[in-house]
Amino acid sequence: MLAEAAAAETKAYIATPDHTSDIDTWIESVGAKWRLPEDVVFRARVCVAEIAANLMEHGRARPDGDEISVTLRPAAPDIEVEISDNGCEFDPTTPAAVTLATDTFGGRGLRLLHAYASAMSYRREGGRNVLALRVGPKARDAAQRGP
Repeated sequence: MLAEAAAAETKAYIATPDHTSDIDTWIESVGAKWRLPEDVVFRARVCVAEIAANLMEHGRARPDGDEISVTLRPAAPDIEVEISDNGCEFDPTTPAAVTLATDTFGGRGLRLLHAYASAMSYRREGGRNVLALRVGPKARDAAQRGP
């Protein structure tokens, strides 16, 4: 466990569409370096992209862009992801009620986040949203949910 903590990697970005692409590329490179399963890395990339998109679309607190910081920790075959941003307060761990309006116009990304993360926690700390996720292989996640 101590070796995994020492291997954690963190990068900070300004939340813009260009930087979201940079974050995605960085996560992929770290996952490859740690030899994590491709489906786990893909799921982590989708989760981070969804949180970044929500920050840019709904949570912007600064007109020139909010800071988003991503920390990755290996927990093979899983990956632990911590996303921190200085946007407006928002807890994505609370499942949104499914209505015709949310199904038609939004909410799919957060439902995907809940489907891909096997564990999720949120806290507001020092004016920042901090979301911790554990993302694992598809087969194991499906087994946990049952038939």
